[in-house]
Amino acid sequence: KQWYQRRVAITAGTHMTNTTNTTDNNYKIVEHFFGTILLTVSILGVILNSFCLPYFFRNRASLSNLLYVFISVTDVTTGIMHIPVSLSQLNYETEGVLGERFLCNLTGLTINMTTRISIFLIAVLSIIRGISLWCPFYRISRCGVVSAVVTNVTINLCLGLLPIIFSEQRYHYNSRWGFCGWEIQDLSFIESTNSTAHTVIWVTSTVMTNLAGGFIILISCLVSVVAIYRSVSMSEGLHCRRKKSDEEVGMRRLGSWVGSKRITEKKRESVAKNETGTMTSRGASMQRASITIVIVTLVYITLNLTTWICTLAYLDQDSWLTTYIMTTKAGQHAATIMVYYAVPFNAFMNPMVYLMRMPSLRRYLRNLYLQKVHGQHRIHHMAITNLSGKY
Repeated sequence: KQWYQRRVAITAGTHMTNTTNTTDNNYKIVEHFFGTILLTVSILGVILNSFCLPYFFRNRASLSNLLYVFISVTDVTTGIMHIPVSLSQLNYETEGVLGERFLCNLTGLTINMTTRISIFLIAVLSIIRGISLWCPFYRISRCGVVSAVVTNVTINLCLGLLPIIFSEQRYHYNSRWGFCGWEIQDLSFIESTNSTAHTVIWVTSTVMTNLAGGFIILISCLVSVVAIYRSVSMSEGLHCRRKKSDEEVGMRRLGSWVGSKRITEKKRESVAKNETGTMTSRGASMQRASITIVIVTLVYITLNLTTWICTLAYLDQDSWLTTYIMTTKAGQHAATIMVYYAVPFNAFMNPMVYLMRMPSLRRYLRNLYLQKVHGQHRIHHMAITNLSGKY
């Protein structure tokens, strides 16, 4: 009987060990898969944003293009900093390259900053476009927008430097999430989680950034969609009325004007049509740019919706979602994929939207490619000519 009980215990322990090893292997496969995707997306995001950045910088006289410059710089930085994070993900719960103290602090600081700055930039872009659609004659201060961006970068830099200045651990690798982060309670001047300083830092870094920024983005996007729908409806109605009026005027003038007077009137009508066509093309260009901004905003909302949901759940420490994320391995992996991968995926999707929605950007990249190719051929041809002249 004792031998049988010992045999059953050994079998049960072996089964639990095998189950644990199987589970770890499954999670390791998942980590390798998503780590490979993150590495690919980060590299492609850096390349695509690097091509789009010179185009927006050349046309930075437009306020929207200036904001696109800021967004592209943020996306390039995000992609570069997520490359070592993805390499660490491939090692499955080991530090990997993030074991280097300097690299861990650099990636932690930069990713924290770019995450918050990207929310602010998308919110500013949506607000400006909404104002332009509803109040087209209102002049938005370019200096004010740049000052707001600089202020936001400064605030996020100060928040990011807190663990480096006031914590012995600084940024440290978190095996649960797979990147370098920091905890507010690690700061030397934080006495408890109920202290005023803890609440202020937590509200500033989490609630105001994620929830308030996300709420502003949602409202601005909704306002822009309504304004675009309103302008499309008005332009269609105006086009129908203008076409009907032109037909009536043409029928009345058909039998009344002859000779040179009729020819002069036809010239006037052609000039008026050209002016109308120019105004229509400008309106269509404005509408297309507005739709592009709405698409960029909707992509951001789609990718970051889970982040906002998890932040709301984190407000209640006893919620089932918070408990599931904090206590289960599956919840930790799901939160890592849905929350922390949103920023690099968004950095990759932005240039894809630019390329699909901006014909001038496609022409610029095509001309740049042809210029580089022809330039190389020209240099090669000149070298061959010089060599043939020597010999």
